[in-house]
Amino acid sequence: MAALQVLLLVVTMADPKGKNIAAKPFGLLLWICPLVSLFCGTMTYAKALALPVDINLVGGLFLGLMFLVVGNYLPKCKQTYTVGIRLPWTLADEDNWAYTHRLAGKVWTIGGLVILALTFLRLPVLQFVVILVLVLIPTAASFLYARRRETK
Repeated sequence: MAALQVLLLVVTMADPKGKNIAAKPFGLLLWICPLVSLFCGTMTYAKALALPVDINLVGGLFLGLMFLVVGNYLPKCKQTYTVGIRLPWTLADEDNWAYTHRLAGKVWTIGGLVILALTFLRLPVLQFVVILVLVLIPTAASFLYARRRETK
């Protein structure tokens, strides 16, 4: 995870549009690897020590909160090659980038709440479906937005 963190920093700093990364999303980017590492390490030690930890509950809470937090910051992301929803048509058009990230922010925030609810309802299969939808909605909307702009 430390190597991944260093790689993440190097790639982000080498981004030609790196100056567009706002301070708060960049701070979030810096905290994702350490938080995931801490979570994975804690769960590994808990399992090794035979502690009564419900990984499905804790993992679902962690995942739902991650989507909530990232969904909150997505609309604030400026166009870069390393942070955000980097599709060919979002990178080619700033308006598409802004549209996609505003939509994804709303969808991911709602999706984070749904994942949290599904965690408490003990429905992990539906959590996977929700994550798939959270990826597909902004991708499809962005593609359709690009198509509409091409025809004009």
